[in-house]
Amino acid sequence: MTESQELVADVLALLPDGATWHFHGLDDETLPLMGDYQQIEAGHWQVMVGPRERQAMLELLQEEDGDEIFSGAESVTVEFEGQRLMEGFDGMEFVYLSRYLTVSEAFYTKYFAVDDERVGQAKDW
Repeated sequence: MTESQELVADVLALLPDGATWHFHGLDDETLPLMGDYQQIEAGHWQVMVGPRERQAMLELLQEEDGDEIFSGAESVTVEFEGQRLMEGFDGMEFVYLSRYLTVSEAFYTKYFAVDDERVGQAKDW
């Protein structure tokens, strides 16, 4: 996997089952591959991610062009029980994680401890 694919897979592993992913600008050909989705308004889609959808996303990521899955998305927001947990921009090239999201020690060491510029922690949420 490329570094971009690893980042998305690592973030995906942090997020709870039942989280709702909101995509703005994602290619509507990609969405059916992730599972059940619904269009909220023009260019805005949402997918409730459970074990099946998570597995589908991981399988898509592992394909040769897997880092292009989210490339069309201008932004991705993930919410769970009314709390925003993650925002991603530019096809998930950059992500901000909620201060309320439990981050594994391995994730912390891999991204936060080395000040990886692609990953930040939100200050307000």
